[in-house]
Amino acid sequence: MPSRPFGITTWAAPYLASAKLVIGTSTAAPLRLSEFAGLAGFDFGELFSGDVLMRHGPVGGSVELQELIAAQIGGLLPDNVALSAGAGEAVFALVWSLPRTARHVVVEVPAHQSLFAALERRDCEVTEIDAPAEFEVLLSAIQNDTAAVFVTSPHNPTGHVWDAQQLRSIAQALDRVGGILVVDEAFWGVGVAMPVQPHAASIAPNAISVGSVSKVHGLPGLRIGWAAGPALVIDDVRAFHTDTLRALPIFSEQLAIHALRAQDALLGRTRRMVERSLPLLGALVDRHPGLVELSEPDGGTVALPRLHDVDVELFCRELALREGLLLAPGDACFGLPGRFSVNLALQSSVWEAAVPILDRALARLTVAAGSATG
Repeated sequence: MPSRPFGITTWAAPYLASAKLVIGTSTAAPLRLSEFAGLAGFDFGELFSGDVLMRHGPVGGSVELQELIAAQIGGLLPDNVALSAGAGEAVFALVWSLPRTARHVVVEVPAHQSLFAALERRDCEVTEIDAPAEFEVLLSAIQNDTAAVFVTSPHNPTGHVWDAQQLRSIAQALDRVGGILVVDEAFWGVGVAMPVQPHAASIAPNAISVGSVSKVHGLPGLRIGWAAGPALVIDDVRAFHTDTLRALPIFSEQLAIHALRAQDALLGRTRRMVERSLPLLGALVDRHPGLVELSEPDGGTVALPRLHDVDVELFCRELALREGLLLAPGDACFGLPGRFSVNLALQSSVWEAAVPILDRALARLTVAAGSATG
């Protein structure tokens, strides 16, 4: 398996202590507990009252939370849902739960690092398809021994969204060879250039939806995720968790229940932030024609501008050191050269402070390019 880019967490580590503005992330601006309670309409004082018994939660997790996830996906029962410590852990468990004889998988890249960690340990044969993947290319990669296809929709950081019919066709092709389709839906619920699509698990019997309350709900600290789909697969994931997690934190589960009950309000907050930030980024790009270009993402929280004839990692490093503005260089963090990613789901104050810094940095690049050709 090819070596993976080392990711935003590793790349950013030397600069985080001095960074004043961090916009190279992908998680919607995390909510304060009081703000969350106001949006979701619950009293966090009661939740954390002195009468709460500090016990283990039920093995396998909260049935009420499973019920909520199954109902929101549609067409599923609670037994079709396995809870996990975030979406990444669910992906790892799914790979580990593939049949022992499974060898070949197809992966849309970039993908979550936990996926590659699990595939390497399972010694799988991996066919990588670069995002945004073309439907026919991905379909042609499915072989007679393909155990699974892993895609992300909306994709981080390209913003590509697979439409329901495409996913249904991929799942049907996999069904003919006994494979499963796994769709990382951590950024589900925020449409930009494309409407929000149905959950994969609701449109095909061999499709699995992986989700969490981290990315678009603004609650990454809860560490609550899930895998939802066919019961036989989900039973294996649940068995994996019984041997490892056993149970999730009871406070996290209760807060996740409130989050899913108030999903419309939380996703509405994230959409509003994206809708405010994208025009600011678009206007910035328009002020520097020929140097930077932007394709509007289909969905999710991330935009991926392209810089022409620029060492993007050097550009991002200098911005971090000189200005305290942290972006995510595409090559180092995702294996996508010539690009950098920015988080659209941040407060207006962050973007209003970041845009002038980016504007000046891009202007310096234009002057430098003119001097080099003059």
